[in-house]
Amino acid sequence: MTPRARQEYGSDLIVDLLRALGIEYAALNPGATFRGLHDSLINYGGNRQPELIQCSHEEIAVAIAHGYAKAAGRPMAAIVHDIVGLQHASMAIFNAWCDRVPLLVLGGTGPMAVEQRRPWIDWIHTALVQGQAVRDYVKWDDQPASLASIPEALLRAHRIAMTEPCGPVYVCFDAALQEMRMTEQVPLPTVARYLPPARLQADGAGMYSLQALWTQAREKLDIVNVVFANRRYAILQGELEAVGAAPGPASRELFDLARPEIRWTQLAEGMGVEAARVATLEAFADAFRAACARRGPFLIEFLI
Repeated sequence: MTPRARQEYGSDLIVDLLRALGIEYAALNPGATFRGLHDSLINYGGNRQPELIQCSHEEIAVAIAHGYAKAAGRPMAAIVHDIVGLQHASMAIFNAWCDRVPLLVLGGTGPMAVEQRRPWIDWIHTALVQGQAVRDYVKWDDQPASLASIPEALLRAHRIAMTEPCGPVYVCFDAALQEMRMTEQVPLPTVARYLPPARLQADGAGMYSLQALWTQAREKLDIVNVVFANRRYAILQGELEAVGAAPGPASRELFDLARPEIRWTQLAEGMGVEAARVATLEAFADAFRAACARRGPFLIEFLI
C-alpha cells in the first residue's frame, strides 16, 4: 500500500512531529486506544522514522527505549495502551527515571467526549487524567485537547526529556483526536527553537560553580555553558546606583574582575571541557550552533 501523501488525521500530525524530532523507532504492544497513531505510522509514515518495533509487553517496549537512549544518547518512542498498558510499563518508566534516561512515552485514551464513547469498552478505557498514574516519576506529562496543541505538547515533552538531568516524559492522546479529520494542515514549528536550554552564567557568579564543569566532563553531559564575561560585578554596581549611592574609587575597584583577567576557556579546558571565546553576535551564533550539534559539554565565553 502506498503511504498517504498528506496529513488527513490528527495522528498523521503526530507522525510528522516524531519525524521532525528525529525519532527513529517506536516500540509498542498494539492497543486500541492508539489505533489511529498505529495506522498513521504505517499508512502515512510508511513505517520509517519512526519504524515500529512490536513487543509482547509494554514493560519490554519501555525497556527497549531505555537501552536505545543509553546507547544512542537520544530518545526513541515507546507507545503504551491506555491506563492498563501504562501500568504495565510503570516499572520500566521508574527504572528510566532512576537512571536519568530520556524517554518519550506516548499513550492513548478513549474519547474524552462521552457522546463519542462506545458502550462499555470505551468507558473502561478512559481515565482522567492518565498521567496521574506515573506523575511521581516522569519529568512532565500532558494530554493535548486539540489538533493545534499537539505540536506544543510533543516538542515541549522532547525538550524536557533531553534537558539535564534527563528523564522520561509521558504524552497521552485522545483516541478521537487521533482519528479526527484535519480540515487544514497544521504547520510544524521550527524544531531548533525547542532545543534543550543552555546553561547561562555571568563571569563573576560563575566562579562559585566552577566545579560543575568537571562534573559535566566526568559524566559526559550534553550541556552548553555560556559565560557572559563583562569583567565586572555589574549587578552590584547597579544595586548601589539604584539606592542612590555614589561609590568611590576603592569601592568601584571591588567590582573589577579584570585584575587578573579570568580566562574561562582555559579554566574550562583545565576541567576537561572544550571551549571557545567569541566577541560578536555572529561568532556566538556560529559557536552555539556548533556546540548544540556535538556531544558532551562545551563552554562559550562571550566577551561583552
